[in-house]
Amino acid sequence: MQQMGIDTTDWSRVDLFCKDRRIAGKAFKLLTLEELMALKPKLRKIERMKKEKKEKERYSMMEQERYSVERECYCDDFENLNINVN
Repeated sequence: MQQMGIDTTDWSRVDLFCKDRRIAGKAFKLLTLEELMALKPKLRKIERMKKEKKEKERYSMMEQERYSVERECYCDDFENLNINVN
């Protein structure tokens, strides 16, 4: 939870996070051992998904920059041709 930015020194924040139905659906202190064991892979998956999203965004930005550079080079080459239309 700390890696996800949850302040684990504040139990009210931990409970609030765990109460989300997508996480555990109840306060951390009320979770059974089985529920705690099921929570671990969920948290890992959430963290993995965040990481994948960041990588995807980074790749997308790199692609946009590459396209922009290619376009600039193409336009520069086109302008340097000095073709007279008349």
